[in-house]
Amino acid sequence: LERRTIIRDLVSYVTCLLLQSFISFITEPPYFIEDLEPMECRIAGSSPIEVSWMKDGEPLRPGREFSMLYDDNTAVLQISRGEMRHSGEYTCMATNSVGSASCRAKLTLQEAKKPPVFDVPLKSVTVDEGEKLSLRCHVCGSPPLKIQWMKDRKELTSAGSTRITFSDGMACLETSPASRHDAGDYLCKATNNAGSELLTVLNVTGGVEVPPTIEVDVKLIEGIIVKAGTTIRLPAIIKGIPVPTAKWSIEGEEITSQGKVKIDTDNFSTVLSINECTRSHTGTYLLTASNPAGTKTVALNVTVTPESMMIEWLPPKDDGGSPVTNYIVEKRESNKESWGGVSSSCLTTQLRITRLQKGVEYVVRIRAENKMGIGAPLESKPTVAEHSFTPPSPPGKPQTSGISEDAVTVAWTIPLSDGGSPIIGYIIERRHKGGKWIRVNKIPCRDLRYRVLGLFEGSEYEFRVFAENIAGYSGPSPISDPCKPCRPITVPSPPVNPKVKDYSKTTADLVWTKPTKDGGSPILGYTVEMKKADTEEWKKVNLDEFIKPCAYRVTGLKEGMTYRFRVCASNMIGDGEPREIPESITAQDILIPPEIELEATCRDHVTVRVGNNINIIGYIKIDLDASLRKGLTVRAGCPIRLFAVIRGRPAPSVTWRRMGVDLVRRGHVDQVDTMSFLVIPESTREDSGRYSLTLSNSAGEKAVYVHVKVLGEKENNSDTFFIALTFHQ
Repeated sequence: LERRTIIRDLVSYVTCLLLQSFISFITEPPYFIEDLEPMECRIAGSSPIEVSWMKDGEPLRPGREFSMLYDDNTAVLQISRGEMRHSGEYTCMATNSVGSASCRAKLTLQEAKKPPVFDVPLKSVTVDEGEKLSLRCHVCGSPPLKIQWMKDRKELTSAGSTRITFSDGMACLETSPASRHDAGDYLCKATNNAGSELLTVLNVTGGVEVPPTIEVDVKLIEGIIVKAGTTIRLPAIIKGIPVPTAKWSIEGEEITSQGKVKIDTDNFSTVLSINECTRSHTGTYLLTASNPAGTKTVALNVTVTPESMMIEWLPPKDDGGSPVTNYIVEKRESNKESWGGVSSSCLTTQLRITRLQKGVEYVVRIRAENKMGIGAPLESKPTVAEHSFTPPSPPGKPQTSGISEDAVTVAWTIPLSDGGSPIIGYIIERRHKGGKWIRVNKIPCRDLRYRVLGLFEGSEYEFRVFAENIAGYSGPSPISDPCKPCRPITVPSPPVNPKVKDYSKTTADLVWTKPTKDGGSPILGYTVEMKKADTEEWKKVNLDEFIKPCAYRVTGLKEGMTYRFRVCASNMIGDGEPREIPESITAQDILIPPEIELEATCRDHVTVRVGNNINIIGYIKIDLDASLRKGLTVRAGCPIRLFAVIRGRPAPSVTWRRMGVDLVRRGHVDQVDTMSFLVIPESTREDSGRYSLTLSNSAGEKAVYVHVKVLGEKENNSDTFFIALTFHQ
């Protein structure tokens, strides 16, 4: 007899062998079981089969560009690196000794998508109320591009006075007329299939009042020292909307332009100048800028140092019978013999001697002159050229804070007396307890605190501070209490990746990962807070004790309300920074259509007859052995068990039927958790028929049907057979 092909379709073919001893073979030409899907196809036919490929009618050869594989009746063409030139019609040719077959498919390659990139950025602008606000930026990228504009993180649309356009890569936002409500932070977002890009936030100020600001050289705030007789110049830049007014003052009295003092002010700056300054000009100058939006004040410290000496004397007791016409004043350093002239025409009995060197001892002599000549000199006692200021008193006792393993912050209070001259700065010294003092800072510190670095963990340190003014250093402050650098304990970092795992109309299940840093102390637990999306007030959820695991179920939600959640970790120091869950949730049940995993078993024997189909309702996939797909037949007397794993949300209702009747004639139905059972202890011919299981909830309905046929009587020599069916929506 012949071997004949009975079934041949897209998946497989079945050969029926009628009698093995009378087989003769027929050679078949090749044919394609599946169409060419770039770039793979399946081939059937008598071996050997040769496979070749063509592109646009031209044969292809294997090489660096193309790899041709043929294995297990599957032909594959691989292109190592696809380019635009590889687009075209590809043909797969299969040939054997009795014929050939071909299969074609078109391949189209597109240029790679480019993500959006802004090449012309936005710029901060100021717009007057009532004028037109126009923001423009240029974006490049593969089309189609989607443009979104946001103000203060809220999306804008073309409505009312706002118009949004996008043409030739130019994104425009126009608002006319602009109002004070249009002031804020604007953001432009471009998106395509390759990605998205955010343009840097800019600030738009329109029709609003901006408080004044003052910009000055930091040296002026710290304090400047000028010599007597020179010019003091204090410049500052002022900004604000509307333009602020500037006022200078010292010791509560306003300074005006008069005499040696001059003030120059415009819309953007102000300058205070004092010519030929004296020691009386020493002090703290206040600059105040004001407008309707507010007031700003800065303090500028000025110290005028003398480089001169004022001397006074009495007229001679005897003028020699002729009035004194003038006085001749001379000076010399005390360790030198030569005199230097100071003045030869002084008409009064006092004189300022300039160009003195600080710390040098001088002697001054004065001679009176009349028309008869110059009289005998009067010499002063040796006098050192120095300030009349005194060093400041010691600062207050230092206090330590901010202790870490290698550093500590030292703070102190200002001296009770500055010695008549502003404090220039402070010198800090440290020592190991009972050891030698070591200076910490090379440059005087102008603040009342200093961060001391380079300490050794576990060692005890003491600190003291000196104040300095133009006259010199104060005495040392009282010694601080000993402190020991050690690793600080801080609050933990925020929990990682908190999210809502599941929720219903009354509950929400939150999960998170423990913080990356515990602050140096074990985490005691977590605190969950929630709020309604339309409010700003956070409400603590776990009031009594910390949450130990990294998961928590929030209860008591109101159906239909939208909520937000955040979580923080706590240790012995306190609560760490909370981490908010990005998305909000609306309290409602999540609807899940019913799913069925149905299993049918017969304890002794199961036989499947070819030709008896299992009817399937809906979009159902049955995970069933190929030999059992045609139906279910059992021997009479065997128990039949049908049981199913059921899923759905909310929990679905379960109905078993036979022949459309909501009642099984014999047997019983039971349900435990997610399992539903139908059991017939001993089957008879009358138990044959179509059995159905129907699940339904508010999300939908699912049904499955199984034909069962009961034959003959129970045989002793029988086996138990198991069938598993899985149904998917």
